Amino acid sequence: MVLWVEDATTTGPTVVAEHTPKNSSVIIVKNKADLLTASASPQVADEVAVSALTGQGLDRLCQRIVEQLIPVPPVRGEAVIFTQRQEQAVREAATALSSGDGRVATTWLRRL
Repeated sequence: MVLWVEDATTTGPTVVAEHTPKNSSVIIVKNKADLLTASASPQVADEVAVSALTGQGLDRLCQRIVEQLIPVPPVRGEAVIFTQRQEQAVREAATALSSGDGRVATTWLRRL
């Protein structure tokens, strides 16, 4: 994920694409939103207006980051895989189960 921060009080084209990795998720952050009028605030879907001075828009920015990183949040109480080791153990257990080997699956799941 890339947070591309620009001064909201300046105008001009945003040249994000040529400066960010391909296939990266980009949120354009327009800082100094406290200096803009309501009609001058960013209206583009990929832009979030914030003010480092007042904190305006930071809740929305945090919300956008979470939406990008976790598009489908888990249901409360649902198991969540956090590490590659846990992901590997779950994959191995699933493979063992699909082969009918519950003993091996149980061994992998105990590693969690």
